[in-house]
Amino acid sequence: MSTIKLTGILLILFMQVALSQSAGDAIRIRQNEIGFGARNLAMGGNGVASAMDYSAIYWNPAGLASLKNTQITGEISYLNFSNSATFNSSFSEMDNSFTRFRNIGIALPFPTSRGSLVIAFGYNHVKDFDDYLYFSGFNQISNGLEFKLTDEFGVDQWYPFDRNVTQTEEVISSGGLHQWSAGGAIAVSPTLDLGATVNLWSGSEEYNRDFFQEDAEDYYSVYPADFTSYSVSDHLNTDFKATNLKLGGMLKLNRITRLGLTMEFPTTFTVTENYASSDELVFDDGYVDAIEYEPGTWDYKVRTPYRFDTGIGFFLENVNLTAGATFQDWKQTRFEKPDRADDADYRYLFDENRNIQQNYRE
Repeated sequence: MSTIKLTGILLILFMQVALSQSAGDAIRIRQNEIGFGARNLAMGGNGVASAMDYSAIYWNPAGLASLKNTQITGEISYLNFSNSATFNSSFSEMDNSFTRFRNIGIALPFPTSRGSLVIAFGYNHVKDFDDYLYFSGFNQISNGLEFKLTDEFGVDQWYPFDRNVTQTEEVISSGGLHQWSAGGAIAVSPTLDLGATVNLWSGSEEYNRDFFQEDAEDYYSVYPADFTSYSVSDHLNTDFKATNLKLGGMLKLNRITRLGLTMEFPTTFTVTENYASSDELVFDDGYVDAIEYEPGTWDYKVRTPYRFDTGIGFFLENVNLTAGATFQDWKQTRFEKPDRADDADYRYLFDENRNIQQNYRE
């Protein structure tokens, strides 16, 4: 076979993915945040009214004031889930599991002549990026894949390899966001507790995508487009860093009723992405055209909006009842002006800010 020139269309596509963050990439940083604390999660994630142990450092720092004794706590979580996908009438089912060290912390009450003073600090894993998707099947619909090849006469031409192929794709995402937290609370009156938490955020997400398509029925058999298979592997590792402040209050309406309120200030995340990609095109005669693309790094900043939580709890002898509400104006999420704002690669981020305003709401 004569030498084949394969254009780097995959590189272009992947660079667009890696360097073209969308509104959804900004929103998802704080979307579906879980928190921690088995009791509070079992109560529907309404710890703003019910957290009166170390976990209050996350849910409502004012709840720390209820502690009378030193508390040391730790948790491990186990997530097992299954996904199913139907691809052109081909059904695929898959499952995966993730084990996480959820938190470890200590809360220390200090002696006071009246009221209370409690400080706490620890490590808390509050959001998961764990996900898994797999599908496989025969595809008769075009996926737009084509390659520019030079034939034996030196003529360049685009040849499609886009349909009537068996395709398999696996996407695995893992990681999460965690906080190193320091908090404290005081009882300013018999009925009112106030607290604050400072969080140092960090975290990472590892994303891997493997795609493979094969000419299982020998549909592509004419030289030079006598394709056998095509595979691509994408890898993206994302790191997150931020600092923020959360204030909380707990009002004891009577012996069994508590009203909680928290305000979390806007948080600016510095996001750094390291990406790499490779692909391999195989022909019927065994010729392999493989490319390992140069790894790269891309960084940007995302500012998430204020968050307000309120909740009420009724704590009876044998039954606890809570109700809560959260307000967060997602359309105030922003890609912030980076240090290299004059770089053309960053200019489109400001267009995405308009998309956030148009497509998201409080």
